[in-house]
Order: sequence, then structure tokens, then C-alpha cells
Amino acid sequence: MKRILLVFLMVFISIPLEIMPAHANVVGCPDTWTIDTSKYPNNIELSAAKEKLGPNMVLSVVSTKILEFKGEDGVQPALDSRWNIVGSNRLKFFYLYGLSKAETVVKIEVKGCPNPSILKFNHDFFDSAYSGVSKTTAKEWAARSIESFTDFKKQESFSDDLQALNQKAQDYLDKYLQRGDFTKPLWTIQLFGNEFDVFRNLKRAIILQTLTPNCLVPSKQQNFLDLTIGKRCQFAWSVAERISPNDPNDNRQQLVLFEPFYLDATLKSPITISCIKGKITKKVSAVNPKCPAGYKKK
Repeated sequence: MKRILLVFLMVFISIPLEIMPAHANVVGCPDTWTIDTSKYPNNIELSAAKEKLGPNMVLSVVSTKILEFKGEDGVQPALDSRWNIVGSNRLKFFYLYGLSKAETVVKIEVKGCPNPSILKFNHDFFDSAYSGVSKTTAKEWAARSIESFTDFKKQESFSDDLQALNQKAQDYLDKYLQRGDFTKPLWTIQLFGNEFDVFRNLKRAIILQTLTPNCLVPSKQQNFLDLTIGKRCQFAWSVAERISPNDPNDNRQQLVLFEPFYLDATLKSPITISCIKGKITKKVSAVNPKCPAGYKKK
């Protein structure tokens, strides 16, 4: 009799252990789940459910929108499409928009369940990429960060190299403005490029932060950013570093922002271009000159 009771008890205990998922709030069909909707995309409950259910669970994003455009300098003007930027380009907007709040609507379907679940996540848009922002100068940062450079001479010249890089970008921009042909976009990679020594001399990524809203816009070319012509735009170089480098258990990072600089893309004086149509030539003078219909720029 005791043996029968023992076997029955073992079977009774084993049943819930086999059907119990990692988190009790994702038991049953998804329309009955309760999930912390303040965290997305790295949501513990969703990850546990997907790990357990595998191909029997389908998760799809219905929509995403930014509820509040906000950064280190406070609330910023809303942007129509900038939030679609992904990858490293999105980090260029961390200073202005790193504290933005977003809403993501997710649909969850599970095989064998008649009703899906529609969850609305209100979360940090940047998903806590950094724990904060600190400001310093390129010279001060380089003086305390020799481990970030290939050698001490590159460390000593870092501040001057950045200033030279910024001036070279402005010179390129001035020539672009003088040509007066704005049909082709001006990419930030054209202004600063990857060929400059200042990038090769660093063992870590250096990130360009935009400090003026609407100065960078998504390009038609995927993963590129265009500089807005007609504005004087403020930028700053930045790097990411650990807040507590001597604490192996603290992996938090902060963005270190260097001193701001300007790129002047304002159109201050009219530009004259020549337009041709057969043997006829016309000169057009304007801030942003365009040839009349039927004419081509000479």
C-alpha cells in the first residue's frame, strides 16, 4: 500500500513539473498571458516563451511609433522617419533622442490556440544603450585613455587630428555648396569618411553625435545619412566607455561627448549657373539655381 501511494505521489508531482513553463505568466494560450510591457525588445517573458515553444510560437511586430522625442537636452521636435534608422547610424542620435519613449504593438500566435494576443509595449526607444552621458574635451579624454590608442604619439595628437578632420569636412562642404548642384545628396560618410588616420589610430569606435535637430536625415541609400543643406549644424564626436572599468561585474556604459563643432551648410550668396538648350544659353542666378524646363546645366 505504501509503495502504491509513493508511486501515485511521484506521478502527481511530475505532471505539473513537465507542463510548467519557465515563467508562470506565460501558461496556456497567449491571450491569457500577463507580461511586463515596459520592456522591449529584450523581454524576459517573451524570450522564455519563445525558447519553450520554438516554432509553435509566432511573434510579429504590428507597429512602432515614438511617443516622446527626448534626449540629454530635453524634449526635441518630432521627426517623421528618423526612428526607422537602425544599427550604428542610430547611435548618432543618442544625445538628442536617447531618452525617447516608444510604443511597439506585438502580435503573439501559438499553435493550437484559437485567439492570438495583441500586446502594447511602452518602452525606452534606445533600450538603455548607455547609462548616461558625460562631457569632456578630446584632449582631456585622450590624456587619460592611452589604452585606446595605437601609440602615445597618436594619443598626443588626437585633439589636433579631430580639429583637422572637422576642417577638412567643412572644406569639402564649401566646395559642394559652390557647385550649386544639390540633386545629389551629401552623405556624412563623404564629409568624414573612413580613410582618415584619426579613425585608424583608435582601438574603439568614435561616434558622430548630431546636436541640432533635423540636420541629419535618412538617405534614400540604405544605412546612409544626408546632411541637410541650408542650415548651420552642430555636432560632437563621442566614444562609449565603461562607467566602472575596474569592476568586472559592472558592464554599464556611458557615452563620452567631446566639445561641439559646427558645419556651416547655409547658402549665403546667389550662385550662377549656365543652362543650355540647343544653341541657346541662359544664365540663372539664385541661392539654389535650377535650369528652366527643357534646359540642361552646362
